[in-house]
Amino acid sequence: MPDSQGQVPQRPPVPQQSHPRPAPSGKRSRPGRRTRLTVAAGVISLITLAGVVVTAVGCGGNCGRYTFGEPMDPPSKSRATGIGKKVREGSFEFTVTKVSTASSVGDGPLARKARGRFVLVHLTVRNIGGEARIFFGDNQKLSDDEGNEFLADSSAVTSDPRSKSLYEEIKPGGKVSGVVAFDVPRGKEITTIELHDSMFSDGVRVTLKP
Repeated sequence: MPDSQGQVPQRPPVPQQSHPRPAPSGKRSRPGRRTRLTVAAGVISLITLAGVVVTAVGCGGNCGRYTFGEPMDPPSKSRATGIGKKVREGSFEFTVTKVSTASSVGDGPLARKARGRFVLVHLTVRNIGGEARIFFGDNQKLSDDEGNEFLADSSAVTSDPRSKSLYEEIKPGGKVSGVVAFDVPRGKEITTIELHDSMFSDGVRVTLKP
C-alpha cells in the first residue's frame, strides 16, 4: 500500500537457505586404511628380517654355501674307523679298546641277566673341549649287519657301577674309561657302534669287526 508520500515500500530481501552439496557418487576409501596397510607391510618386513638373522646365527656362520630356497643336505657321518683308533665327535675323543659279550652283568643281588646277550663295548672318552661335559652311555647305539640299531641298556649299567657310563662328568683334558652294555638278541652280528657327544649330535661310527 502507498505511504503518505505516494511511494510503495520495498519488501526486505528473503534470505536464501543454503543446502548441503550432495556427496559425489562412488565409494571412497576409509579413513586411515592407507596408514594401516603401510604399518602392516613394515611389520612383515621386520619379521622377515628377524628370521634371516636368526637363521644366520643358528647355523654358526656356516650358511655361506647355502642359498635361500635350496634344501640343506643333512650332514654326512664320519667315515668308520676301527678298534683302537681315536675318533672325535663334538667335545669328546673316543677310543674303543675292546668288545666282549656276557650273559649277565653285575654281582650278587644286583646281577642282571640279558634277554639275549650283552655286548659290552669298552671305551675311553676324553674331553677335548674347553668346559666340563657329561658323558651318557645311553647316547650310544650299535648296528648289526642288517642295519638294525640297538640302544644302550641303562639298567645293566646300574647293575654294574664299574661301567662308568651312566652319568660321568669329564673336565677339560680329563678322561674316563668305562663299558657301555647293549642287550642284543642272539644270532645278530654286530658290526659298528655309533658314538655321540650328545643325543643331538651327528655321531661317528667305529667298526667293531676285526
